[in-house]
Amino acid sequence: MNGLIAKGILPSALIVGTGCASVEDTATLSNHAMDKGCAGTLIHPSFFFRPADDDGIVDFYEQLVRRLGTNARNIVLYHFPEVTGASLSPSRSAASFKFPNSATATKFRSISIFIAKLQFSSNLIKELDRD
Repeated sequence: MNGLIAKGILPSALIVGTGCASVEDTATLSNHAMDKGCAGTLIHPSFFFRPADDDGIVDFYEQLVRRLGTNARNIVLYHFPEVTGASLSPSRSAASFKFPNSATATKFRSISIFIAKLQFSSNLIKELDRD
């Protein structure tokens, strides 16, 4: 990212992959990207303990948003379970957008979803439309 910016690529044209095994490392890289003015971050769930369950994945994102503070915006949730071993169900994905803490919920409104499977996307949209 730094090399691209140094060569004249506008940070606002970059969405940077910052997903790591730990919340701390992911937050450090995500804060750096957002502080540089990048358009957003692409973050997969923590993948260290396999198989990851829904509660652990949602907890990862909740902790991440708290650590990012005002930089918790334009997050692309990268759902690629074949590689990460962390598969989040559509109903739990929808629930992760509805944290009880209103400040966190507001920050999660700017999250997009990148999904490798059309059926997952369709089910997630149905879950999100229930409210």
